[in-house]
Amino acid sequence: MAELANGGRLVGASTSTAAIRLRAAIISTEEEVDTGVIVERIFSIASLRSRGSIPSLLRNLIWRLAITANQTNILAIDTARGFCSIALQLEDVFFEDTRNVVRMHNECVLPMIDDLMRHAGVEPADLHAIAFGCGPGSFTGIRIAASVTQGIALASGASVVPVSSSKALAHSWLTANSLSEGRVLTVTRSKKDAWYVAGYALIDGRLHRQIDDHLTTDAFDWASLEDVEWSIVGDRPDWLGASPREYNFEEGFELKIGSILTLAKQDLVEEGSVDAEMALPVYLSADSPWRPVRP
Repeated sequence: MAELANGGRLVGASTSTAAIRLRAAIISTEEEVDTGVIVERIFSIASLRSRGSIPSLLRNLIWRLAITANQTNILAIDTARGFCSIALQLEDVFFEDTRNVVRMHNECVLPMIDDLMRHAGVEPADLHAIAFGCGPGSFTGIRIAASVTQGIALASGASVVPVSSSKALAHSWLTANSLSEGRVLTVTRSKKDAWYVAGYALIDGRLHRQIDDHLTTDAFDWASLEDVEWSIVGDRPDWLGASPREYNFEEGFELKIGSILTLAKQDLVEEGSVDAEMALPVYLSADSPWRPVRP
């Protein structure tokens, strides 16, 4: 086993060279050492940019230490809806660029990333992770975010964190309204007569999925909502008027890129990241931009 500071141990890491070197990085002398200094030592020895170099247990520990100490550089990208949003968190400093660029994401996203990183004074090689809104959402939009994420991650070696667009929308609305608990139904238009729908509950500060992402066309199954208060946010669906009772509905509310960063950091600590080639968009069954050609 590899020993940690204060006598802690990591099970299953005894034969790993990375574990031995990591042990040397985190065990300090009798003098007190700042957490940020420890994290810098860990980064220099067991980089988060090479997923295969250290065991997943050690990797999750590094993410936890790094995020707790605000020692991570994370780029966030969202092109799933009408807005194109880019954010960059450099340790404890936050940068953001959000623009309403309907149907022009492919032209704007790369220049926006370049401008933001130039303003922040960083290069792609300085990134530890890239988070992106993986959908469901605009068929082309989420493909743009996924492909840009893949390209930058492959070139820089950064880890990748796909973030559910519906979860980020629910998180954004709950955060904007300073709510410590609540239930949110997210609605995003897919095409003229179809909507992406998902439901989340904020319990003890954590978002829990209550209704899985699915495509709704003719009508919504109102019986799927528990007999508690729900709020509905996003695009106004045709079937809203058929609801059996009044719901708090906020039309046109847009996802905030800060939510993708927040959720990405949670995922890094709890679930880890994925390789660049797994930065894939999420599509739902029966959802396609194509129409059959009739003879």
